[in-house]
Amino acid sequence: MTTINTSAATFEQDVIEPAKDGPVVVAFTADWCGPCKLLKPKLIELATAWEFRLAVVNAGVDRELAAAYGVRGVPTVLVLESGAERLRFSGDRAESELKKLLRAEGLAQTELEF
Repeated sequence: MTTINTSAATFEQDVIEPAKDGPVVVAFTADWCGPCKLLKPKLIELATAWEFRLAVVNAGVDRELAAAYGVRGVPTVLVLESGAERLRFSGDRAESELKKLLRAEGLAQTELEF
């Protein structure tokens, strides 16, 4: 589907509105964060292969947005759908664990692997 960089100014149209029609994965990251640099490319590859919407928020810049979602550290990943939080995890994950977590949320549209 789509991977986008979003901010507080566009979060409603980038995340909240699309989440009414299906799950949206939101990754709160920061440019200085080592684990974020490891996790982000894995999420982007999965979003492309499995065709789900991924929104990336720079929590270092959009601190108020991160705080509004209870983000206390980065990376933090949420799966939002229909106004509800379906999944939350923090920190980097091995590819196999990441796939397992997201597959359990119904995000594997295809069996393509990367």
